[in-house]
Amino acid sequence: MSGEENQVAASGPGITDIKLLFARSGNRCAFPKCRAPMAINNTLTGEVCHINGVRPGSARYDRSQTDVERHAYANLVLMCPTHHTVIDDDEETYTVERLCNIKAAHEAQAAQIPDAEAAA
Repeated sequence: MSGEENQVAASGPGITDIKLLFARSGNRCAFPKCRAPMAINNTLTGEVCHINGVRPGSARYDRSQTDVERHAYANLVLMCPTHHTVIDDDEETYTVERLCNIKAAHEAQAAQIPDAEAAA
């Protein structure tokens, strides 16, 4: 990763990770049984959620995680605004492990486009 890409990843998710997240979502929220679309016409309705929170005090924050790791694809999941709030308001139920499993199951079932196409 170049220095410039690394700086972007340290301050927030990179554009490639965001594109992959949307592409692998099948245009649906990752929350089980939610059918909310992530894009409606030209409007993005989905929210890029951090599995381990972004800053101290946020849900599931892990101080041992670097900024690059914190904003990397592996720590991101795509959800509708309602379920983003639900997972952040209930850390006991929505643990890191559970969210990683939710993301993996959702992406395995979603109709995906090829990674190269998503990154374009």
